[in-house]
Amino acid sequence: MSRRRKARLKVEKGRMALHATPDGGSRCIPWIRFSTAPEPHLWITATVHGNEVTGIRALQKLYQYLRAEPFLGTVSIAPVLNPGGLARNQREVPETLEDLNRFFPGRPDGGSAERMANAIFQTIEKDRPDCHVDLHAESVSSVPYVILDRYLDVGAAQLRAEVEELSSSFQIPRLYDWPVEQYRANRLDSSLSGAMVNRARLPSFTVELGPSFQAPEPMADIAFRGLLGVLLRLGMLQDPRPELAPPVTMRRDTPLRAQRSGLVRCLVQPGQSVTEGDPLCELSDIFGEELQTLMSPVSGLVIALPDRYWFSEGVPLLTMAVPDQ
Repeated sequence: MSRRRKARLKVEKGRMALHATPDGGSRCIPWIRFSTAPEPHLWITATVHGNEVTGIRALQKLYQYLRAEPFLGTVSIAPVLNPGGLARNQREVPETLEDLNRFFPGRPDGGSAERMANAIFQTIEKDRPDCHVDLHAESVSSVPYVILDRYLDVGAAQLRAEVEELSSSFQIPRLYDWPVEQYRANRLDSSLSGAMVNRARLPSFTVELGPSFQAPEPMADIAFRGLLGVLLRLGMLQDPRPELAPPVTMRRDTPLRAQRSGLVRCLVQPGQSVTEGDPLCELSDIFGEELQTLMSPVSGLVIALPDRYWFSEGVPLLTMAVPDQ
């Protein structure tokens, strides 16, 4: 079949049944699949955190493209992995107030979040897609960026070059996650992308798309263009594949924490480069006294500021991209 000829498009819709609801219905996860050929196969998910909704808008743009433009292969999409959280505009699974993105691959006989995670994981894993992309959002004050998981063994590490190439489709900063010890401590190996890489041995990465609770059109456009880039790098579009991207050399970090409780006024903005020793924040009490200027312990790029004004001791003050040593 020639990629330059528009192949017959097949569109399927379905639902992953999760559990019964009090009104006699059932909680389900909707999915949609666009296909002109079995391969290549891209799987996309979004809204595993119910208040991170930009991915939904980005995927609406992708649906329009896939219905109108020629492509070769299959694109499977689950736009809302946490429908209860979306309905309540909250991050967690509402039934148990647990973070669904810390339970993958889950268990079919486990708790509520574990069963949800297992249904999602098994649905994607059985397809053995060529790539999986998980769309998220960050704080109100943040720039979009890609998170690459840590590889916890030799088998997973074989995916490194492929994941770096596919993730370069997004023209935004790409960062490896926290160092392995912290990555494990935060249970990020049990995130959806972490489990796909380290358990299923499938290329997968996470995209953070600016503020939660809303779907800014510029952020949705960034995600849409990035997803088209993944299709291109997978050979699903007729255009020639782009050149290989440079390796990822930065990682996510929270290098500065409050040493005492107080109000924090940030002196930098997301997207701003800083040098070690530059002032980052001012810490004060509620009367504006006991003022303390906090300096950056490292050089890097400011990625996100927290959605809070009062900080207790030990709470991270901001997220940065720093060199991955």
